[in-house]
Amino acid sequence: MLELEGQNLRSILDIDGKNIFNMIIEALEDTYNSHAWVHYVWWEPGSFYPVPKSSCHFRVSTPQGEDLIVGGGMNYPLEEKEGDYEPDSQPGYYIQEEKLVLYRMLKENNR
Repeated sequence: MLELEGQNLRSILDIDGKNIFNMIIEALEDTYNSHAWVHYVWWEPGSFYPVPKSSCHFRVSTPQGEDLIVGGGMNYPLEEKEGDYEPDSQPGYYIQEEKLVLYRMLKENNR
C-alpha cells in the first residue's frame, strides 16, 4: 500500500483491531519465534475484502549503524492449492535458502 510508505506505523491496526507494530516487536523478542512471524488480517491491493496475512521480520543494522526491522509477508498463508508444493520436499528449505541469500547480501554491503 503505497500510501503507507514513509509513514509512522506504530499505531496501525488490522481489521480486527490488533496493533501490528506491537505484534512485530513481541515476535522479535520471542526466542521461540526465530523468524518473528505474525499473523493478522489486512487489505489485499485491488480486493474489496480484507484477507489473512502472515509476515516474518528480522532486525538488521546498516553500514551507518542504523538499526532497522526488515520484513516480508504473504496473503492467504494457509491456502494451499494442488501443485503448489511437492510432498517429498524438505519443509522450510526455500525459506532457509532465501534467508541465506539475504544474509550474504547484507554481509557484502557491510564491508
